Amino acid sequence: MKTFKSLALIYIAFFTLLTSCKKDKTNEQQCKVLTVTTDVGNYVFTYDANGRYSTITRGTKVVNYEYSGSTVIINSTYNGSFFHKITATMNDYNMPVNIRLEKNTAGTEWNNYFMEYNGEQLTRRTDTYHDGSAARVVNYTWVNGNMVTATTNSGTTTTITYNESKATQTADFLSISGLLSDDGFTMIKNRNLVSSFNGMPVTYTFDVNNKITSANIGTAATYNYQYTCY
Repeated sequence: MKTFKSLALIYIAFFTLLTSCKKDKTNEQQCKVLTVTTDVGNYVFTYDANGRYSTITRGTKVVNYEYSGSTVIINSTYNGSFFHKITATMNDYNMPVNIRLEKNTAGTEWNNYFMEYNGEQLTRRTDTYHDGSAARVVNYTWVNGNMVTATTNSGTTTTITYNESKATQTADFLSISGLLSDDGFTMIKNRNLVSSFNGMPVTYTFDVNNKITSANIGTAATYNYQYTCY
């Protein structure tokens, strides 16, 4: 799947461990994303007994999630061999405050990402690197519960708009893009569905139960969804 360069302003991947579609007292049918089909293939999701991601598989690439207290470890393999390892420390809002991505088995090649929040809203992210490269800093602004700009210390800004009549869902464009990217986390919890990304319109189709069945990002990408419901 083609990844928009601007998404690097926002994502380090994984989906912030959302236990999507929690059961409520109404006993209504609850659903989780089972597959996402993109222009590069089919992603298949499994979940643990607590409703958290267990594996994401696309072809011979397998991403495994392990949970221990406030720590999440994500091990990725490709054709059965090491691809990368992510270790994340979570805060009381279940948001990552530090992520270390190791690119080799010895752990000597790494990127580190440190996040600062105002409650659940990410305000600043600082990226450092094993080779001593200059740190990359991203500052975020929020309006009405949605992240509207992400600006780097090099002056690059990503702008996002929202449909404030629609609440965010698991299959929202930003959430899925983060989850399917190569690393593993998002630090963004928005209130509403994205309607444009850097000027590209984002449109959705819905089923009779208002679940997103597809998302189109201009002419750049299309995601199609299937769910497992219980």
